[in-house]
Amino acid sequence: MRVFIAVDFEPSDVLLGLLGALNSSRARLRVVGAENLHITLRFLGSVEESLVPSIVDVMRRSAKGIRPSLLTLIGTGAFPSLRAPRVLWVGVKGGDALVTLARGLEEGLQELGFPRERRRFSPHLTVARVKGPQGRDRIARVMEEYRDESFGEQRVEDIRLKRSELTPSGPIYDEVAKVALE
Repeated sequence: MRVFIAVDFEPSDVLLGLLGALNSSRARLRVVGAENLHITLRFLGSVEESLVPSIVDVMRRSAKGIRPSLLTLIGTGAFPSLRAPRVLWVGVKGGDALVTLARGLEEGLQELGFPRERRRFSPHLTVARVKGPQGRDRIARVMEEYRDESFGEQRVEDIRLKRSELTPSGPIYDEVAKVALE
């Protein structure tokens, strides 16, 4: 099964406004559905189901000593840049606990044979994936309009192992396991 470890996020009205503006831009992109918003701590890809208990154990060890914390979603941006965007995101303020969690997950997952992530973890909420160059100017206008916007706060109390099934109409996520922060 295809899995990842994440923090789920409930959208504010302002965040729903951004998603709607991106959907209305007529650019070639796939906007993340409001029900699928999350901050990915670690994408694992395809794993054998028999490995799930070991992954959950790594999640528990990584969450130990990490207290629930408040995150603020603020500002927008794009990877690698707004001139050539592939991923559109909303920034995260107060994400130190997420960085610590991601580091612990990385170390524990490496022990299970997962290769080390090449990129440094940067907490962000992906809101869309750009599928082609059409409409980049419209994307830039929407992202600029929301550049300094505050999208709300959320208390992070757990991390989740999620299964991702890719379908023609977009991914479907199911929760496999939930681990509380302590």
